[in-house]
Amino acid sequence: MVLVECNNLPQLAQTAETIKRVTFVNIASDPEMPGKNIRSLFQIDRLDVNSEQEVFETLSKWEEAKMKLLERVRFPLLSPDFIDTPVMTNLALSTLRVHKLLVN
Repeated sequence: MVLVECNNLPQLAQTAETIKRVTFVNIASDPEMPGKNIRSLFQIDRLDVNSEQEVFETLSKWEEAKMKLLERVRFPLLSPDFIDTPVMTNLALSTLRVHKLLVN
């Protein structure tokens, strides 16, 4: 998309947006997709999905992949101040599952 924006190629930009809209579930289900790209996919207004349930399920799969990565963090090695502030104030990180990681 950067190439498209830098070279003012509106037709290519429109084609790229259409491809993202039509292949949303496949693209967004990839746990290797960078967060910035995932956010831009979820901001597309007219996704080509059967229902909003597909959007929710796709996001849930991506979030599950992120949670699995969080299991790699050695929480007992973090300072209590760090856990109290950045970790617990982050809604996604303050889930019951992360709480279990912190206590174990």
